[in-house]
Amino acid sequence: MLVSVTAVLAAGAPGVAGGVADVSESQRLLRLSQLNTAAIALSHSLADERADMAAYVATGRGARKPPAAAHGNTVGRGVSEEERARVDRQTAEVTADAAVLDTGDSTDLIRVTGDLSSALASLPKVRQGALAGPGDAKAAFDAYTPLIDALDAVGGALARALPSRASDADTAAGPALATAVEDASATRGQLVAALTAGGTSAALAGGAQQSRTGELAALADFNAAATQQARTRYAQTVTGADVATAESYLHRLTAKGYLTAADNRLRTADVDAALAARVDRMRAVQSSLAGADTTRLTRLRDDDVTALEIHAAVVACCALIALGLGVRTARSLTRPLGRLLRFATAHADGDRTVTVPVDSHDEFAAVARAVDRISAEAAGLRTEAAEREQERERLSAAREKAVAERAQLRRRFAAERDQLEQRLTAERDELRQRLTTERDDLLLQLHATRQEARDRQGGLEAEKQALTARLVALENTARTTYVSLSLRTLALVERQLALIEGLEEREQDPDQLQTLFRLDHLATRMRRNSESLLVLAGAETGGGAQARPVPLLDVVRAAVSEIERYERVRIASLPRTRLAGFAADDTSHVLAELLENATAFSPPDADVRISGWLLENGEVMLSIEDTGIGMPQARLAEANALLADAHPDDSAVTGGLGLHLVARMAGRHGVRVQLREHKQGGVTAVIVLPHALLARPDDDGRGEQRHDTAELTDVTPQLPEPRRAVAPEPPAEHARPQEAPVPADAAEAPRTTGKGLPKRVPRSSGLSGEPAARLGGGPVDADALRRRLGGFAQGLQAGRRDAEAEAKTSEPSEEARG
Repeated sequence: MLVSVTAVLAAGAPGVAGGVADVSESQRLLRLSQLNTAAIALSHSLADERADMAAYVATGRGARKPPAAAHGNTVGRGVSEEERARVDRQTAEVTADAAVLDTGDSTDLIRVTGDLSSALASLPKVRQGALAGPGDAKAAFDAYTPLIDALDAVGGALARALPSRASDADTAAGPALATAVEDASATRGQLVAALTAGGTSAALAGGAQQSRTGELAALADFNAAATQQARTRYAQTVTGADVATAESYLHRLTAKGYLTAADNRLRTADVDAALAARVDRMRAVQSSLAGADTTRLTRLRDDDVTALEIHAAVVACCALIALGLGVRTARSLTRPLGRLLRFATAHADGDRTVTVPVDSHDEFAAVARAVDRISAEAAGLRTEAAEREQERERLSAAREKAVAERAQLRRRFAAERDQLEQRLTAERDELRQRLTTERDDLLLQLHATRQEARDRQGGLEAEKQALTARLVALENTARTTYVSLSLRTLALVERQLALIEGLEEREQDPDQLQTLFRLDHLATRMRRNSESLLVLAGAETGGGAQARPVPLLDVVRAAVSEIERYERVRIASLPRTRLAGFAADDTSHVLAELLENATAFSPPDADVRISGWLLENGEVMLSIEDTGIGMPQARLAEANALLADAHPDDSAVTGGLGLHLVARMAGRHGVRVQLREHKQGGVTAVIVLPHALLARPDDDGRGEQRHDTAELTDVTPQLPEPRRAVAPEPPAEHARPQEAPVPADAAEAPRTTGKGLPKRVPRSSGLSGEPAARLGGGPVDADALRRRLGGFAQGLQAGRRDAEAEAKTSEPSEEARG
């Protein structure tokens, strides 16, 4: 029966084995196809990461801004953590699939999967080298290429592993398409990196040209090996406006082994988008062909399983038939065997009375006689076993004796071990006590050293405080000296001005009178410089403050009269408002410093324009415009920062003091000053006077003084030429200008000298003064000059009337001194 069943199974075994081999092969091909699909997806992800890493390295690893970053492009930003995590997940899946892939006896699959695992294991090292390594963008790009080649090799292994029954032209053309997709991705990555680097890497441009050539060759191989359906699918997928744009970029950028200046002006984002769209379409065709391979191999595996099941069913039926025939034959043998079994059992139990159950000489009788002989031999063996039991008992007693001796040895060794431990403990305690003593000695020495250092530090601190106190005393002494000298100089200048005015009143000669006017103006500038020095030294300069509001026009005129090139200043329209008396001097001083800067840093023949407006919030804004060369943005920002600080640091002053002075005096009264760049060139100084400095209409019992500034486009009109025929002389540099007509109330309380000239108020800022005009030509008659200056003197009275009245009656109030 067993022979017949075995014969049937042996006859059907080759067919079943062949079916099993086919199923195993188709299953292995299906797993390999699935691994190829996952490898293609990972290859695409690594190609994108390679392009991003190369562009990131091309930007100096984030050291400089990518060319297209201003337009929202992400070229050159590197790889985000999310993208890196996605690639790591794909890598882990492909590595696991490659590790469990049944390679069979194929050395090709063993080599491909081994290379794939080794390449993917180096991915962290490749990333680290790209992110922080010393290599350039080309080196970072080339480091990723072996990983992508190892992934693309899976498709080639699949094509080579297909048997003749599963061969397919599209699968055979898959490696060529994979090469074309990889070369297209490489061309895109190297071109984007080269454009990101500004075209400075010839290696990237040359590599892009080589990749483009390889792509064209691989596409030619694909078209030659693929079916018409696959070629049609590729042609219908890789088409469109994006592909045409990408082809034009490729033709332009890979025609030479380098990038031209015109190429570098291309927007990197546009090139990257077009090339990426083309590569994505090629990848879609590659993925669809890989999916078709998986579907086809799945169908092949199912067919092989069905064929194996049919063949196994046929063999099983034949085996069942053979088994039935064998059972029928075996029953004729079981009865004699039963009797023989009963005979053997009786002999095993020691019943020697049972005889052989058969009388024939066939096999069953021979077996019965053999059983009889075996029973006799078993009896002898039982006797031998009893003897051996006695020997075992003797050996057990010897073993117990050996155990007792071993216990005695253990006790002796334990006593010796305890003695050694006590000795080691004593030595350890002695060593610990010695180390503790040495540590205490070192701590005492360290404490003494620290105390000495602390004492030395206290001496240094005391010396530092003494030096600091001395430095403060020296600074205070120097400041007090500067203030004292400035006050003395200011008093001398005031006396000089009074002396000059006395000379002007008594002078009849026009030339000498002109010289006195020039000295008067020079002394006025000296007085402003002395007051500036007092401000920088931290002293108050409110001795000449006005008690009543002062018209803004007079404040502006006083500022113009205190600068060197006053004849270049043009006053445009000003608001009809007045300033509080306590702020008039400082405001005039601020305007004079800004006007001085405007005339000093503009062409000598150009005018400086000052105008003002009344803002909607009630504040007054003044504007001083010049047409100079302007200021750099950095210097302009530095100057505005200085002007915004009410207490600037004078220790950092290395040049002019004008802006420091303006910042201090403007900060006293909350005046805001800012420099702005003029569109037509030059600088505009904007001064905003707050509400606190503007007088209310009821501050003066006589009402608001009106100023018609529409006609004040030039505060220094030229005097008419004299009618005497004399030789022309150089024009005078400083002369009193003719004033425009003033309101009637301005002449109510004139205070002039005996010859009609304005009389200066002691220690005032010149708010009643007026810059002299440039004379037109030769000498003029003194009487004619005085007549022309009469209007000028009358116009100045209005701005000086309140200050003179206060100077006669009482000292300035606390508010005026503030």
